[in-house]
Amino acid sequence: MNTKTNFIITINEKADFSKLQKGLWIVIINAARVPPHIGLLFNGSYSSLNIKGIEKDIDVNVLLRTIEMQGVKSVFIKVAQHPVFSIDFLREHFLHEVEKYEKVSAENTCFKPVRTFFQENYVLWNNEMEYLYQLFPALYANSMIDYAIGLNIAEVLEGDKFVLKAYTSKDIEDKLNDIKRLQLSND
Repeated sequence: MNTKTNFIITINEKADFSKLQKGLWIVIINAARVPPHIGLLFNGSYSSLNIKGIEKDIDVNVLLRTIEMQGVKSVFIKVAQHPVFSIDFLREHFLHEVEKYEKVSAENTCFKPVRTFFQENYVLWNNEMEYLYQLFPALYANSMIDYAIGLNIAEVLEGDKFVLKAYTSKDIEDKLNDIKRLQLSND
């Protein structure tokens, strides 16, 4: 049974973006959009799967500059230090997962390599984890989240709470079709 429920993320840290240089972070870009985009940040190096292909090892300062210049609503969630694996090992594992896909499609979403990464490295084998908003209950329940910070999200916060909206496969397909239409009209 697939339950579609929004998830609330507490934005409980001052926005000290120098902290993004250390550790593992889940990055939600266009966080208020349905569906949002997700990537992972390892010691200041961002990687994700997107509609154009693989983004690999983008410097966090470049990412932040782009987010700031374009006013993109973004949330950064600090994942607790892994008890066994180093950040470098985790980064290599995630890149291996991302490289299995050419680009985002309706079947291969940006969340797919992230889900596999957490399932294999954090033992989160949950059949209900088809979408990003379903990842967080397991992470919080297992004390795997340290805190979250946001950028350009003040207008969508409810106090210190950010609502990550639930979405469906149809929402993903609709967004991909919108992007394709936009690309065709720009050619």
